[in-house]
Amino acid sequence: MFIKKLILDGFKSYGKRVEITDFDPSFNAITGFNGSGKSNILDAICFVLGLSKLELARCHTLNDLIYKNGHAGVTTASVTMEIDNTDGKFSHSDYSNSPVIVVRREINMKNQSKYYIDGFCVTKEKLMDFFQLVSLNIQNPHFLIMQGKIVKVVSMKPTEILSMIEEAVGVSVYENKKKQNLIRIEKCDKSLNEIGYLIDESIRPKLNRICEEQKALREYHTIKARYDQMFKISIAHRYLKDKHIVDMADTNVESHRASIQAKEDEKFRLISDSETLAKQIETLQKRLDASMGGDLRAI
Repeated sequence: MFIKKLILDGFKSYGKRVEITDFDPSFNAITGFNGSGKSNILDAICFVLGLSKLELARCHTLNDLIYKNGHAGVTTASVTMEIDNTDGKFSHSDYSNSPVIVVRREINMKNQSKYYIDGFCVTKEKLMDFFQLVSLNIQNPHFLIMQGKIVKVVSMKPTEILSMIEEAVGVSVYENKKKQNLIRIEKCDKSLNEIGYLIDESIRPKLNRICEEQKALREYHTIKARYDQMFKISIAHRYLKDKHIVDMADTNVESHRASIQAKEDEKFRLISDSETLAKQIETLQKRLDASMGGDLRAI
């Protein structure tokens, strides 16, 4: 991975679009006369990598990075960096299949920054994570060694140089992340213990009580179902018994009614026979009277 092309447009001393190419994959040196803009090229690289410490770019506000502070009709500044990815350094990112990755940052007079990766607008955090994949951290204090610090670096002890290099390549960042993750794990363990205590002391007893209540409720429903069934059977039995009694009563009524009717018929027959006998007696009496009257007249 190396810088393939750098495009500056409205950035610091570069009022017009300037393309810088022919970077060497291994080593590069920027040469030129005093005031020709050598340092501005380095500032541009730091800028597109997400620089936020403006003092490293020798300015106080983002507007200072715009050509002549925007007073020359240029109100925006942008730096575009083409990265050669043929060696697959970004193999663990969404850009693993891209032979060239284009990163761009632009600013305006409102001190607003926009970041782009392969033409897509991204957040600064996304851009920083992108460069972290290859241990590039522009915010690291040792990422850029200014001219005035070279003597100090040379006079460092080997352990100090090792620590500085580890911090520059991002080892310390991972160590810090490790510590942060350990703190998070400790907090999670504490939260889990608190949750476990809460479960044992509060939730589990309530759950057991609810289970007992559910068991009692199921038993109640079972007993009530049996009671309802027995009640229905009792009602049905009583109904059948009463119906049998009613049916027997109806049968007895019909039987008595038939008996009464027979007696009524017998009564009417006896009355009829009595009337017939009375008529016969009357007839015989008349005959007797007639017979006795004739005999008396003869005498």
